Amino acid sequence: MSTRQSASFFAGWSPDGSTLLVWPDENHSSSIAMDGLPLHELSANGGTTRPLTRTLVRRDWIAWSPDGRRVLTVESGGRMRGDSPRRIVDCAVAAASCRAVADNAIDPAWSSDAGRISFVQAAEHPPNNPDDWPSQYAHRTLVVVASDGRREDVPATSGAASPRWLDNGNILLVHDGGLSIVDPTTGRRTELVHTIGLGNDDVPPRNAYEATDLVGYAWTNAFAVAPASP
Repeated sequence: MSTRQSASFFAGWSPDGSTLLVWPDENHSSSIAMDGLPLHELSANGGTTRPLTRTLVRRDWIAWSPDGRRVLTVESGGRMRGDSPRRIVDCAVAAASCRAVADNAIDPAWSSDAGRISFVQAAEHPPNNPDDWPSQYAHRTLVVVASDGRREDVPATSGAASPRWLDNGNILLVHDGGLSIVDPTTGRRTELVHTIGLGNDDVPPRNAYEATDLVGYAWTNAFAVAPASP
């Protein structure tokens, strides 16, 4: 008698190292995995995994709260932007339960004190022409939500992607293909890098199937930067 083995993709540890997240891949198919897998939590002491939600296999769309009790992630079930809605969910790890935070949203992040979260509002529609993603990408904006549920759309953040809190008052983010720091309370923005490219004015492929790939491609490959004009 043989036992069917299940492969898993590692999604990350909690900040205190007590819990890990994995994507079980019972089909052993990279193609199927690209359309999303169930995200499970597992105690570092072992035992049985418990499902939280279903996501694409993207570690950058998983954000642990500083105390490790909650996880923000992007719930979805399709590799293409038009295949399935993207929405941010807030998962209580101990209860293995999730609640919706925002529809048509990606790139979640926690503030340092866990008092606020940020994400990118992505309500655009997939273009008929795949080369037209840059114009659609420009519609994405940064949103900040306080612990009491109060929502603020941060102005002048078109083309926002990959926000990361530097502290409780400043967010580093990709903005219109460059790199900026923004104060979500005042809206003040400081441009650090005008354009993220790959050297010799090369940029990520224009026909990437989803706008966030443009950012991911720049972040995960060796890239050159063009400083902002003085």
